[in-house]
Amino acid sequence: MLNDFNSTNANKKSYINPEIQANERCRSKSRIVQNFIIIWLDPNIDEVNVKFPDSIARLRNIVSWIKVFTLPDDCVDYLTDVTDENVFLFVENSFGKQLVPLIHELPQLYSIFVFCNDNDEQQTWTKEWTKANGIFTQAEQICSLLKDNVKQCDHNTIPISIVSVDDLSKPNLNELEPLFMYFQILKEILLEMASDEHAEEELVQFWREQYYDNASVLKKIVDEFEQDYHRHTPIWWHTRDCFIYSMINRALRTMDTEIIIKMGFFLLAVHQQIQELHRQQSNTRVPLTVYRGQTISNSEFQKLSNSKGGLLSFNSFMSTSVDPEVANVFCSNLEPNTTGILFKIEIDPSFSSNPFALLTNVSYLFDQEQEILLSTHAIFRIGEMIEIENRLWHVQLILTTDNDKQLEVITEWIRSIAVSYEAMGNYLNALSFYKSILELKQTVSAPDTPELISIYVGIGTLYNKMEEYSNALSFYHKALEIKAKYPNYDELDVPFISNIIGSTYCKMNDYQNALLFYQKTVEIEQNCLHPSHIDLATAYNNIGTMHSFIGNYSSAIQFYQKVLEVQQNSLPPDHPDLTNTRNKIIAVREQMEN
Repeated sequence: MLNDFNSTNANKKSYINPEIQANERCRSKSRIVQNFIIIWLDPNIDEVNVKFPDSIARLRNIVSWIKVFTLPDDCVDYLTDVTDENVFLFVENSFGKQLVPLIHELPQLYSIFVFCNDNDEQQTWTKEWTKANGIFTQAEQICSLLKDNVKQCDHNTIPISIVSVDDLSKPNLNELEPLFMYFQILKEILLEMASDEHAEEELVQFWREQYYDNASVLKKIVDEFEQDYHRHTPIWWHTRDCFIYSMINRALRTMDTEIIIKMGFFLLAVHQQIQELHRQQSNTRVPLTVYRGQTISNSEFQKLSNSKGGLLSFNSFMSTSVDPEVANVFCSNLEPNTTGILFKIEIDPSFSSNPFALLTNVSYLFDQEQEILLSTHAIFRIGEMIEIENRLWHVQLILTTDNDKQLEVITEWIRSIAVSYEAMGNYLNALSFYKSILELKQTVSAPDTPELISIYVGIGTLYNKMEEYSNALSFYHKALEIKAKYPNYDELDVPFISNIIGSTYCKMNDYQNALLFYQKTVEIEQNCLHPSHIDLATAYNNIGTMHSFIGNYSSAIQFYQKVLEVQQNSLPPDHPDLTNTRNKIIAVREQMEN
């Protein structure tokens, strides 16, 4: 349907203002770092809009990424490819009349601003489209309205993960929502981050690369942060009306490890200040009720409505208010295919598992919204859900306690194995998951910390399943090297790692190296296992098989006989493994005779 749009400028070459085009070439290190972008469509940029560069500069103080088009088809192609951001569309009036009906229902299109050069022309066509904010004659007229849209957009894009009661009752926790697991691992890693004396400098440099062509942002925010960061509190910076909050939100939502790492020290600082305020305010130990308004997609709401009694996690710092009217502002203006949620959140300060703080006198806004800020990745129990009116629901959330048994089970399991999409056979996503964790761990820990052993083995195993054996061996060997330095570290012993290295060499038909690592496995297991332990039978069998492949038949028979001896001492006489081993011995003897 979108392709049916017939531009009157179809034969016209798409034009980009030369100054903007030059800037785009310079943005080699810049990328989208907020939850939203602006797409600007105007066929007459080069003809009448002499103030265009100034308009762009004003808008870039609010939204850093602006893409400009003069042809509708180019604009629509770009718009439909956007997946991770919300789009504010600025469109010339004549094009808007034709284009808006075709694209209005696209979920990534957040709002529309129509501009017109004729001050006297009365236009009403936008009133029938809920995403259209109206018709304007100057870009500066809409800056205030755009700021409101940006605030609402940031507020609604905090990522949410949900685990239903059915999921919690499953014996196999591999089936939990991968994002829920990832975010809980991410939280633990962030809170373990060590201080880095260069972290602030590196973050400022990253910001300069993103906003190199925006003198206002560089001066008002980046320069000030560089010079005066420690004059203000982390929460003051976090609540300031600038790009910082949006950048954090997007990085956590999209799991952008580069930005998460660069801003890690700041995220930790905000968390620590919330903790300190929580301690200072702990004299008021009475239960607390706060509110948060948010709009979510209808599909998210369906999942939420099916998860009463389950768990919900807000995967970023979470702003709430003690005033329900303040919260209601954020869930009252509904777009198509969305549902408004007024969360009523009950917190017992005596038992709650996540720190929170009243922001009186510490917020940049001086607590205009009576804000209670919860630290990142707070987990709640989902309670009652009541429909207030059409597409607007009241949802009760209860902040989990430190002794929540189901949460304890999940948390302990997540800590022990960094599972992801592997159980579903989606190895590329699983690999990305493990590598993200590895990158974060390497940032906050020593390069040979024993905590990396299971991660290296996990990555190696994924490469193994993808039949990329050389890559698998590289990560297995890294795990083995670290394990050798920490032999008493209680995770994935040397025989286990040596054995999977041996099996990987075997898959590559490198039987000599496979034999070498199978022998290492046996040497260790012989010293720590009972002679009749069935694991020794497996180890002897692997060595016997390698000798058979190489042609060392007498050695193969010797080890198969050891297998048989262990099996006879540990298995029932009629166990099929005994028959299999005897058949192997017969087969090798026949090969010797031939």
